[in-house]
Amino acid sequence: MRRLFTTRILRISLPLLIVTVLATVALIRIRPAFDSAYIGGIPCPQNTHWRIISSPIPTDDGLWSLNGVAAISDRNVWAVGYYTNPGSLTLIEHWNGTAWQIVSSPNAPGISLLNSVSAISVSDIWAVGGSEPSNGGMSPTLTEHWDGQHWTIIPSPNLGLTTNILTSVAAVSSADVWAVGSATLPNPGTGTLVEHWNGTSWTIVPSANVTNAANFLTGITAISKNDLWAVGYAVQNGSGIQTLIEHWDGTSWQIVPSPNAQTTGANFLNSVSASASTNVLAVGEAYDASGASAQTLIERWNGLAWAIIPSANTSHTAYNYLLGVKSISSTDAWAVGYSTSNYYGGRAGQALTEHWNGVAWTRVPTADTSSGQDNLSAIAAVSAHDLWAVGYSKPKYLELQSLIERYRGNAVAHSCSA
Repeated sequence: MRRLFTTRILRISLPLLIVTVLATVALIRIRPAFDSAYIGGIPCPQNTHWRIISSPIPTDDGLWSLNGVAAISDRNVWAVGYYTNPGSLTLIEHWNGTAWQIVSSPNAPGISLLNSVSAISVSDIWAVGGSEPSNGGMSPTLTEHWDGQHWTIIPSPNLGLTTNILTSVAAVSSADVWAVGSATLPNPGTGTLVEHWNGTSWTIVPSANVTNAANFLTGITAISKNDLWAVGYAVQNGSGIQTLIEHWDGTSWQIVPSPNAQTTGANFLNSVSASASTNVLAVGEAYDASGASAQTLIERWNGLAWAIIPSANTSHTAYNYLLGVKSISSTDAWAVGYSTSNYYGGRAGQALTEHWNGVAWTRVPTADTSSGQDNLSAIAAVSAHDLWAVGYSKPKYLELQSLIERYRGNAVAHSCSA
């Protein structure tokens, strides 16, 4: 089976990483984690406002992971992802204010997976991802819609000849929804994929690409119908992997210059969120040229330019990844991901959450599962004091369980040292 239908590449040492990105769109969304009460040798306090909320398990064994989350109210939250049975099937869960429950969701023929969800109202929600037919052939995009009663697959176009994947979705209104991802093209190779819903159908909208590079879009955020941002990365031969940021001005998608933490290494942007047109945050990670470690990467748009903001890490010798971000205001934002001390040995890691107070990013302790091997992929906010984060935990080898955490309280009082 070709693992071409998921969102992100597996984070490995830089030389092999570049080869992997060029060869495929993404590999399965399994991230290493470590079971340690200490992060980078510095103990994190256990008094945290993050709490694990019990979530249903589709099967008794296998893999199940939540990749995206959207919050409408404290009694209406949605999470999407996939589970294996034994092939990959869509997974959608709903919070009704009391408990999480699995909601029946359709699947395309073969393998299906959902990466992102965006809610417009209680009866108008979109989830996007990708699929792969069991008999091979082209891997098409997957878009599903909730009308208040049922999830339904809505036809969506494909740009690539072999692989098409949607990694993120954002809605302006019921008749103005955007999804981004990537597609394999004959020339120059993997290119950006942007699709738009106008209330009637999905269509492909031309998007920009770095020349002579493989281009990937991994996140999108909508401020207004004429102000959207998409982020990702571009793999350039001989120039490493560079950040990629594009902006929609109501007429066209254009690349906007963005900085890189490593000029000869690998720089990834995985998610983007905006609270205003002058306050947009993008998060990811940056490897040094050797690929021996990765540090968190956070960039901010102030209305004029993108700039890197110093962010927290478990240590400077670990692999630190930020996969989701939520900007609430210019003085309140959250980022989630995970950290691993040794990618190849023992899969030792821990969920990573960081908070922005308008001055600095600081790490905030999460609620750990009994295995201590937890990863967070996405975050959504009901309010500044009520947030949800989703991902997966790894109770044992070759097994994943969906992970849902909820935050209620004041993060500043419980931050831990970087």
